[in-house]
Amino acid sequence: MSKQIVKTILVSLILFSCISEGKAGGSWLWGTGQGFFQVQFIPLASVYDKLLNGTGFNDRNINREVYALDYGLYGEFGLTDRLNIMASLPFKYARVGGLTETPDAFPNLLEEGSIHGLSNVRLGLKYGILDKDLKVAISAITSLNTVTTDLERGLATGFQGTSAGLTAHVGGGIGPKWYAFGELGFQYMFNDFDDAIEGALEIGRKINSKFTVLMRFDIRESLENGDFYDERLVQTGLFPSNQSWIAGSLKVNYESPQNYGLNFGMALIPIKFQNVGYTGSFAFGAYVKI
Repeated sequence: MSKQIVKTILVSLILFSCISEGKAGGSWLWGTGQGFFQVQFIPLASVYDKLLNGTGFNDRNINREVYALDYGLYGEFGLTDRLNIMASLPFKYARVGGLTETPDAFPNLLEEGSIHGLSNVRLGLKYGILDKDLKVAISAITSLNTVTTDLERGLATGFQGTSAGLTAHVGGGIGPKWYAFGELGFQYMFNDFDDAIEGALEIGRKINSKFTVLMRFDIRESLENGDFYDERLVQTGLFPSNQSWIAGSLKVNYESPQNYGLNFGMALIPIKFQNVGYTGSFAFGAYVKI
């Protein structure tokens, strides 16, 4: 298997990891006074010198190499048995480096440099509608414009637009070892950014009392209905308004009897991308339940 294909197979992990932070519980809710808190670390495997655009392995050249690192905290907590609060505190480091083999891919050459700061802080409330074998919930989520930018270098730590939206969650257990859930939501973007459809499908199997393996498909589809456009962000793939993806990922979770755990993720199925950096990444998480 070629290096480029391996990079494409891994690229969507960073997207999978960032999205799954905001939807970690699916249609399940935590009881009053109970919760889940996770720290996550997502380094890129290497710099990228192309952007993925289209289905499969289609790519687009850029002028400079780009590197990024994400890390942050995520939590869910039960205010009541039917109402949970969700919050994420993400950070991002990004760097524009040396020239690629196609330094004239875009007409404007960016300067070298780096940036570090908060990404889009997310806050949400999840309300349980049905709690039987089939579980149904709805959540209201806002993503805040808490980002840092250096647009002369095409650098941003997140989307420069606040958003608000609703997500529906449906899922449940399938026998003693399997579970599945699906989610679909709409995010209305302010600051002239494109609105987006966000969704996920997750299927998991308990291997034993400590290990669970899950497959997840994530989608973010830009509706391309906003007026914001900045070629410098398109050059770097760092949160242009019309960024989209559909990707499948595999994750392994370990949970101890003391209610703490570890997880590791790896993307397996790249389906569709738009303005996404062409490189691999790995996600490591540690969490505790209270």
